[in-house]
Amino acid sequence: MPALVFAPMPINGDPTQASPDVETISALPFTPNNYVIRAIRCNTAMTLTYDSWFTASRTAKFAAGETRYIMATKITGQSAGVPSDIEVMY
Repeated sequence: MPALVFAPMPINGDPTQASPDVETISALPFTPNNYVIRAIRCNTAMTLTYDSWFTASRTAKFAAGETRYIMATKITGQSAGVPSDIEVMY
């Protein structure tokens, strides 16, 4: 039986898109209007606080430049840096 492969679908539904769409956050709290956050990249080492589908105020520690595949509905806080250090992918 073949293995299942996670193949993200862009929010616009275009399966030919080569890379995910990225948005740099300008202020916190950040709630996207028309998409769900699928990955987060932090340019500075920090602990990020975010809400997921079922749990509010979850935390994740990031090294500088690290990308983590986290499904989130809202980013509420950060322990270091400025909001523009955070990029979200959808």
